[in-house]
Amino acid sequence: MQELGRYFAILIALSFSIGGNAADRDGCAQFQVEGGRISIPIQVAGSGTRAFVNTGTRTIGISSSLAETLGLEVQASDRPQDPRFAGLFQQFGTIENLPIVVFGQEIQLPEAYVFNSDLEVANFSLLQFRDLIVQVDNPQSRICFVNREALPLGDAQNIEMRTSRTGSAAVEITLNQEQDVWLELQLGFSGAITLDYFAALSLDFVEDGVEAEFPSSNSVADILQLGPYELGAISVTHPTQRPQSSRFSAGLRTASRPRGQETDGQIGYEILQHFVLTMDFGEERMHVFAP
Repeated sequence: MQELGRYFAILIALSFSIGGNAADRDGCAQFQVEGGRISIPIQVAGSGTRAFVNTGTRTIGISSSLAETLGLEVQASDRPQDPRFAGLFQQFGTIENLPIVVFGQEIQLPEAYVFNSDLEVANFSLLQFRDLIVQVDNPQSRICFVNREALPLGDAQNIEMRTSRTGSAAVEITLNQEQDVWLELQLGFSGAITLDYFAALSLDFVEDGVEAEFPSSNSVADILQLGPYELGAISVTHPTQRPQSSRFSAGLRTASRPRGQETDGQIGYEILQHFVLTMDFGEERMHVFAP
């Protein structure tokens, strides 16, 4: 899958340099927002549909419903189910040699994953473009791809970004002017912020040892500091009970890459929709701007 990401980056960079049709002439493509999630047009095996854009570690996948409608042969997955994912996020198979058209480029995918969903849609991760600058202009509803040499972020970076232990991008924010937390940057998550139990406990969103009626709850952060910007009254979803350690979580910590940043939750589109996000996933740099 890493080779596939480099292949995409090369194709799109070439299309920009020769004025191809992968996107507009300025290297940008429009997107739509559906239910708080960014989507782009895509063709899968000759059939037009929408792909939900995310910043997860998986590259391109299609739903089980779309695979069935198109009569595609799904190879059963030999991987154990991942407890971190459920429902539409759970991969249960793959498709080999899948033709797609995205950003105007015809590509034969060596392999695409299949996820469980009744919707005839696809998933598309921006994280595969590690050799390009990716700009998500939410106010203008467009995604731009720029060669790194044309837009270096070394001096412009105004928020810390690192690769998380799961391989996705993570950013550092401050809540209530006192608690610095690292959150996975998830454009595919339509909500605002989720925190794990211990981050919520440190912010007094939960009281340790107190029995709660529901397993999760919503609290309000008075102030969120995102780079140079402050936002107020931010909804935060978090567990209400201390988690029990599991064999999976222990194994995940042991197998984590040494350089991976431990995270405390996620930040999603409800917050990110107000900003222009310019990201260099390969160099771990990011700039945020509120027009």
